[in-house]
Amino acid sequence: MGDMNRPDTNPDGSPTLPPNFAKSIGFLLNKAGQLLTAQFESELAPYGLSARNWGVLRFIDVNGNQSQQSIGEQLRIDRSTMVNLVDELERMGYVVRLRDPHDRRRYAVTLTEYGRRQLRSGLDSVEDKVTDRFLERISEQDRERLVSILISLVAPDGITPPGAG
Repeated sequence: MGDMNRPDTNPDGSPTLPPNFAKSIGFLLNKAGQLLTAQFESELAPYGLSARNWGVLRFIDVNGNQSQQSIGEQLRIDRSTMVNLVDELERMGYVVRLRDPHDRRRYAVTLTEYGRRQLRSGLDSVEDKVTDRFLERISEQDRERLVSILISLVAPDGITPPGAG
């Protein structure tokens, strides 16, 4: 518990930001990302998933079966981490690796029927629920502006969401 008489706490006892952090875009974006991820992973816990697991599942769901390498490149996940993520998802029954019929050296990561069912039975709406709760203090117009700003920041790196460009 914070000491309300200390200058580094708010009246409710929560810590205040040091002045140099209060205007640090990097710090604030990172902190917002950490908070949103923590809330998201809390909601994903009943499914046994992390935010990264979910991202891979949604990517496959939206983009179809692809190689581990392709998924990793597009999501900017390094090879060893990608192997571990797909191994976990395979152990949990969400995906399988199937030989690519066009290139026998490659495997395509494919959603299982269980994975598809889980996505359709509520897992696909977890992100929207968490995001809505996280952004409830800002107007719909500010949400749209925030998304637009974030897209303009990440688009130069080749990450352009569908319908954004």
